[in-house]
Amino acid sequence: MTWQRIWSGLVGRLRASAVPEGPADTGWLAIACLAALACVAVPVLWRATRSLVTVVHETGHALVGVACGRRFVGFRVNTDMSGETVTAGRERGLARIATTAAGYPMPALVGAGLVYVGLHGYASLLLLVSWLILAALAVRARSAYTVLTLALLLGAVGALWWAGGDGLNTAVVAGAGVFLVLGGWRGWLAVLRSPDPRQDPGTLAGLTHIPRALWNALFALVMAASSWLLVRLLGAPLGAAAQAVMP
Repeated sequence: MTWQRIWSGLVGRLRASAVPEGPADTGWLAIACLAALACVAVPVLWRATRSLVTVVHETGHALVGVACGRRFVGFRVNTDMSGETVTAGRERGLARIATTAAGYPMPALVGAGLVYVGLHGYASLLLLVSWLILAALAVRARSAYTVLTLALLLGAVGALWWAGGDGLNTAVVAGAGVFLVLGGWRGWLAVLRSPDPRQDPGTLAGLTHIPRALWNALFALVMAASSWLLVRLLGAPLGAAAQAVMP
């Protein structure tokens, strides 16, 4: 294959990503949602996939920090689902509060957004945007495990964007959205049980003098709204899939 053909194929794929896709295949969609549920519920699968939730959590800190005028320095993802994002700026103030508060709600918000945009025909465009964000994050990775995690995600997202069909892309994007919403709940429940004051709710309590219990309640409210949207979006297609397999 010549470079000219590769370039032509890339340009064609980029153009195709901007064109709305057809409706999702309900069978593939049901399989993707069940796979997402299994990844959160089955311990061995959760340990293998939970870093994706951490990546989105830390990306939330970074993106909101940059939007608030802070400088993104670097981030780290650890094997135990913990992570760290470093942004430079004032130690206190609204920008620091918003940056810190962005982490725990972000997986659920992104997950609901993935399902909404994917089901409206732009799964391939979402994959392309996700790949670009991951590539930008890789420049700021601060550990070998973080680099490895991002490299695997870049390879998977890039391959799906390049070779996946419309129905498959939509199903995978929706499944990733379901996984992030459910995984966001699981991550929040873990921090709810943790007495560690260095977790985000404890840091926010120190920055604002608002009790960490209220910050946790706010996170839960955002995740509940995201979950409600998820159910509204997926109820009809998954119901159709269930009717198709019933005798």
